[in-house]
Amino acid sequence: GVALSWMNAYGSNSLPIAERGGYQVETNALWYNALCYLIENETKYGKGGKAVYAWMDVKEKIQKNFYNMFWVEERAHLADYVDEMGQNKFTRPNQVFACALEYSPINEEVKANVLRSIQRELLTSRGLRTLSPKNPLYKGVYEGNQDQRDHAHHQGCTRPWMIGFYIEASLKLFGGAALSKAEELVDAYEDDMTVHGIGSIAELYNGDPEYVPHGAICHTGAVSEVLRAKYLIAKFKND
Repeated sequence: GVALSWMNAYGSNSLPIAERGGYQVETNALWYNALCYLIENETKYGKGGKAVYAWMDVKEKIQKNFYNMFWVEERAHLADYVDEMGQNKFTRPNQVFACALEYSPINEEVKANVLRSIQRELLTSRGLRTLSPKNPLYKGVYEGNQDQRDHAHHQGCTRPWMIGFYIEASLKLFGGAALSKAEELVDAYEDDMTVHGIGSIAELYNGDPEYVPHGAICHTGAVSEVLRAKYLIAKFKND
């Protein structure tokens, strides 16, 4: 198999730990967002015409089918991916993209359910866990040999870079009610400025408390998303 997404760790047997084949929830949300952006800008600034109508048809098909494909009714969240075996119902953070992006194929009621699921099972003071602790495959501590650490990488460890998308979605959906928690989440990283990498933010943290930092001592994705989250909070307060 091949690791087909950002969750690209391999085990010592050379097999992907989280293969995620088929239709991935974040890829389809990003695809929908890109189509909407293209259509809007081509309509405003381009020549429009047949190309816009063709893409409009694709956009409408995605919007119509996204919910039916990914919604997991009994768990009130989005499937992580869908393949020939059906929905993968693991509670993972990739569904946050469908809530945070400017153009989304799901309505606000569905977004609220998704965010509540993330709050219950994935949200920590250092980002979003890559897998719910309720899952038997969950690895909450990044330790051991290379293979053991690789199995924890995307199977429970907390990723700071996803906090920006969570805060973006929360502010859009819940407004001022989400502001205090958003500020608390961003401010928590101040405590880590002298812990793992001086003046920076680590690549990942344990999924279990205490959320000990691991991996790269200065991770571009983590730093940039925490900074973006600070910008989003400031913009929300000023608007």
